Amino acid sequence: MNILYSKLITFSFLLFLSASCEKNSNKEPLPNTTNFEIEWQTLSPEEGYTFNFQPIIYNNVVIYSWHTTSPQVTPLIAYNKSTGEKEWEWSDFFYNPEYTGAKRIMYVYENKLIFSTTYLNLYCVDMNTGETLWRHEGKGSRPQVRGCENFVLSTASDLSDGNGLYSAIFLTDINTGDIREIKRFSMENGYQPKLNTPLLYRNSIGELVYFQTYTLYNSSLEPETIVKTIAYNIDQEEIYFENEAMIDDIGYEYNDHKIYGSTYPDGSELVCIDAETFEILWEADTPGGIGRSGISFVSDNLIHGSEALSTGNEVYCRDKNTGELKWKSQGVAQSSRHGHYNAKIYFSNGNLFILDLQNGNKLHTVVSPDYDADEGAFFDRVLSIDPETGRIYTANYISALCYEPYGN
Repeated sequence: MNILYSKLITFSFLLFLSASCEKNSNKEPLPNTTNFEIEWQTLSPEEGYTFNFQPIIYNNVVIYSWHTTSPQVTPLIAYNKSTGEKEWEWSDFFYNPEYTGAKRIMYVYENKLIFSTTYLNLYCVDMNTGETLWRHEGKGSRPQVRGCENFVLSTASDLSDGNGLYSAIFLTDINTGDIREIKRFSMENGYQPKLNTPLLYRNSIGELVYFQTYTLYNSSLEPETIVKTIAYNIDQEEIYFENEAMIDDIGYEYNDHKIYGSTYPDGSELVCIDAETFEILWEADTPGGIGRSGISFVSDNLIHGSEALSTGNEVYCRDKNTGELKWKSQGVAQSSRHGHYNAKIYFSNGNLFILDLQNGNKLHTVVSPDYDADEGAFFDRVLSIDPETGRIYTANYISALCYEPYGN
């Protein structure tokens, strides 16, 4: 049995198990409290599987990705964002089947959508036409693609150049597809960067750097894994900062010259770090960590979830400059990212929830319109909001859905 075929069997089993667990892990939905208008609804290409990333809103289209098990998959579909009519399809993968990966966050630059896959391949697609602009095999990262201006970073491992295995950080020019290795980690020396994508940004001096955690394996010297935080100056080709691990490598975000994330490894504190000096500016208790919903910013507000067993699932709103808690509200486990429009917060998992941004009061709970037809058709953990119209784009296991903003 070849390696690729073995991978496909393993992944298909995990996908089926994941879908089955998610569809049956939700409680009975709450009843709707008021009308909430659906603008359009369209069926998935193959009923029974989920979406892979937050819908991408671009010009007149909204782009979804579907998990299917069909031999001929169509994992990217662009719909007209006003009518739900299909504009284009994309499935130009290295392998068949291959998937964009569950709940990943993509990087958008101008008309280009850059994403990674379950097999760590990197793709760039024209969002106007669905044309593949470039692709790189084995150079993708997980769980998301991060970039700065017209560049994206990716982390690849188990590479070989004839002199042994190594891992590396790659920088790709989005416009040309040119990719170059900017930092190599030799496996023989015990260095292994984590596959979770580093941050890419410019500091006040204008130097291009990335923020990365990596793991050092050297059992002869250290019986336990060593995890560090690294900032690397790409222009000078040297380490700019190195310290013990400061934040968890999933869910961190860069905003306004600061890095936000939960502490490594238990996630019990939310920290705000100066992105140039790496000084911790503030810390706040976050029982259960920030959860898969990650961190969202609304003006000076920082929104995050918590999945602590002791306190239950909650949504927190903080002052992003001080960490001061403004309010907390009942949440839901492993929700989508928190969208916002017109002083309201939206998130989904099972149901679609709407909170008042000012005080966290629950304004509305929406039941999936397909729930009566299929009890597994809960809202998935995907949700995006058009900043111009306020329309909410989400999905369940049967349909892609567009709602008018609450209160319209």
